Amino acid sequence: RKLADGNCWMVQNLAFSPTANQVLTDADTDLTAGRTFTAPAGPSTTGQTWTNNGSGGPHWLKPEAGYEYYKEQNLNTNGTIAGNATNASTGTPLESAGNYYDWPMVTAGARDATGNNLVSDSPGEAADSICPKGWMLPRNTGNNSYYNLITTKYNLPNSSAGSARMIKPPLNFVRAGSYLYDGSWVNRGSYGYLWSGAVASSNSAYNLYFSSGRILPQNVSNKGYGFSARCVAR
Repeated sequence: RKLADGNCWMVQNLAFSPTANQVLTDADTDLTAGRTFTAPAGPSTTGQTWTNNGSGGPHWLKPEAGYEYYKEQNLNTNGTIAGNATNASTGTPLESAGNYYDWPMVTAGARDATGNNLVSDSPGEAADSICPKGWMLPRNTGNNSYYNLITTKYNLPNSSAGSARMIKPPLNFVRAGSYLYDGSWVNRGSYGYLWSGAVASSNSAYNLYFSSGRILPQNVSNKGYGFSARCVAR
């Protein structure tokens, strides 16, 4: 969907499920020309532990059974949220949770433009991602960033009123929670996390975080978390 920043954005969470050891190429994936990325032997399972800084990655996994979809949240007359989203796998699914990826997975190996491991805050942006060809992970600042989209263009306040608008059209964000590197699921239906392609440090990367009362488009989290992802057209 074309949004207020003039860019075309996915309005559903990425649900790409590679086959075991699938080799991704620049023919159909957001990889630098001539570069490849080999996916893991399979998805993780609930309870599997990951390293907190992503050094043991890449990892990905599907939603736990019963949490594949979420019902749209109801709003009070003043625009605030009336309760958290609930799983809707047995009802009419409205919003998909998508898959969960650690940062090395979603960035297709976390490499910079020259192919080196991206472990610091310079040059800052991963050169690759598992987005489809012609799409990319959002940046941290400027065009194609969550900050520009949410704060500058839609002017959403960092409040419950702003959060209420996050889950409504045209944005349709989902509070799908996250998978912790200790092997547990947290905050499903309450918080949402979406990776960007920007590195923050050797252990962390930038992401969009939103709850029922806050929006942080430049949040920083450890690379080993299992977060959702969305892509924006290049």
